[in-house]
Amino acid sequence: MANFYNGASASSVFLALLVIGAELIPPLKSTLAAIFNHHWVGKLILVLGAFILASLVWKNETVFGIGSDRAAWHSVLLSMAAMLLFYILHYLA
Repeated sequence: MANFYNGASASSVFLALLVIGAELIPPLKSTLAAIFNHHWVGKLILVLGAFILASLVWKNETVFGIGSDRAAWHSVLLSMAAMLLFYILHYLA
């Protein structure tokens, strides 16, 4: 049985890493664009793959001692906060 909470946790963190990484490392952004025709399409496909893979492989019901549902909620919020903070600092700099 798949654990979609773990998929959400893994894919949200991976998306934040891809978004911030693509802005800080121009070759990453251009590689995504070259392979997938646009860097956002590349991020979508990679994050979808991470979600499916983590959901099917990572079956633990707890993550760092808390339930996987709460871990998913926290990882999504922290990933969104990291991307928002990055763009605010990037905009102000």
